[in-house]
Amino acid sequence: MIGAIKRYEIYKRMGISKKDVKRVTTDVNEVIKLLSQAYNTDIPEEKFPEVIIVPGESSSYDRTRNVMNIAKESIGNGESYAAEVGHFLRDFSTESIYKPAPKNIDELKAHEFLDRTAYIVMKDKSRGTILETLFEKKSRDYSSKEGRNFLAALGQRARKLFIEAKEVNSPDKDFIMGGAENEKLHFKTHVAYSFADQYSATELLDEKDIYSLPANEIKRKFFHKRKKLENLVNAAFLFVLPFFIVYLVVSAKLTGSVIGHNNIVGNIIFPIFFILLILTLYLKLKKL
Repeated sequence: MIGAIKRYEIYKRMGISKKDVKRVTTDVNEVIKLLSQAYNTDIPEEKFPEVIIVPGESSSYDRTRNVMNIAKESIGNGESYAAEVGHFLRDFSTESIYKPAPKNIDELKAHEFLDRTAYIVMKDKSRGTILETLFEKKSRDYSSKEGRNFLAALGQRARKLFIEAKEVNSPDKDFIMGGAENEKLHFKTHVAYSFADQYSATELLDEKDIYSLPANEIKRKFFHKRKKLENLVNAAFLFVLPFFIVYLVVSAKLTGSVIGHNNIVGNIIFPIFFILLILTLYLKLKKL
């Protein structure tokens, strides 16, 4: 009770009202309900995290206390809410709540991939609901050239900070190095956003147990840039398919057989169709 009183005193200094706190808590809880329903995950409300509003721009989820820290600057930002709910759902699905924060790089990348997954799915699922306005703002597409450039700049900044930190000669060197290491880790894990943004909400929802998958399985299934190749092959396959069908029909009518004679149409169309068919099947099977 004393802690709650102190917290509301801090809120008052931040210009945050009790009404604001209640609204943010309600919105976050609604995001949890909608996302967990989308993945057929039953989460009792008593397991929901405590929602706290904190100063600044960076929201976070602390699984060691099951507390969601929503930054003041992120109030009303569905992308921020969904990201932290994604972390919560991952920890709930892997029974990791109240356990120490993960340190394994693959698990950290899986967390970032799933926080982005939560946003992509919520943007789709929130349409026509009371949450729709939270997701109206357009987000950066990290799989686009602009998004990749942003991540590259993030990486360059992290490397620069790390090099500068190593050259520091002061009693604060360990602290400065720690900050540089965090920046480096931030870049490494957020590269997962570029993989997540390759997929639609429908594709991500096809994997109903995605939040409980081992990190290495998430890496195997989703961490590769094959989306554009797959789309290109699918488009080429659909483009060639009508020509192949017409060829078969015309060939059958003229010769009474669908076995082509030594003509340029049969010699060119059939091999292309066959190669595209094999490529399409390979890319589809690679998803499984």
